[in-house]
Amino acid sequence: MAPAYWYGLLGLIGLIIFTVTLWKVKNQRVFAVYTFIAGLIYCMEYFILVLFRSYEYYPHIISNKYFDNILGSIFSNAVIVPMTAAMIGTLQLGWRWILLVIGIILSIEKLFLWLEIYQHFWWRIYYTAIGLVICFFLAKVWDKKLQGEASFLVHLFTLFLSNFLFQASAFYLLVATGNMFLFHIGWFSNPIRDHFAFASAYIFCLNVIYVMLVIKRISWKWRVAAIVLITVLNGYLIKEGILTLSTHWSLIHFFILYLILFLILETYDRWCFSSNNNNIGNSR
Repeated sequence: MAPAYWYGLLGLIGLIIFTVTLWKVKNQRVFAVYTFIAGLIYCMEYFILVLFRSYEYYPHIISNKYFDNILGSIFSNAVIVPMTAAMIGTLQLGWRWILLVIGIILSIEKLFLWLEIYQHFWWRIYYTAIGLVICFFLAKVWDKKLQGEASFLVHLFTLFLSNFLFQASAFYLLVATGNMFLFHIGWFSNPIRDHFAFASAYIFCLNVIYVMLVIKRISWKWRVAAIVLITVLNGYLIKEGILTLSTHWSLIHFFILYLILFLILETYDRWCFSSNNNNIGNSR
């Protein structure tokens, strides 16, 4: 079986788990726990995968090897692991279930290693086990925190990590499918790895602005002003040679992208944390 099918099967299993969880819980908390955990894993992957090259994925879906590597990571760390965590957290499954799930995921990891569609460098299987224990424990804790009236910090961290997931995924899609723009910072010889190393840190910093403007309900004129300033900053990065744009991309497109991301975060915030929502309360 081709590597793409194995990764596709992994993604399908994650989607089935998530769909069943939604059907059983019928609550926005499923999405909130999922995006919180997925965003957290994205942050960890920045260090583990991008900066320190602990492992590589080989789904053989995209011709560019580094884009392919990141896509493989998405199947694992944006689908199967956080969706399983959302199930464990929102259903408040006990440790017997948790240990069973961890055993299955570790078996899948060993299978992918055996099939040579995934490779460890300095990473070890027991690191994965430790990470899964922490991940599933956090999912259970976060689900309880989201029940009723969420505190300001729970609201803040949920939105921050969720938006990191949204932004990083959008940036990956635009670059991997059309090479719309690339960052060049000179940290790594591989230009795509170099791009992700800077882009992830850049997104993380921008995310602070996004989340504070939304969570504090700052008026839209200030949000538009923030988008303009970020777009001007991109112009400066272009001038310095840190950012290059394709012929199909411009600063206007960046402005529209940031505006769309603001709207997505605003909609997500109101859906999950609206005072009219009795499932997840208002943090303010």
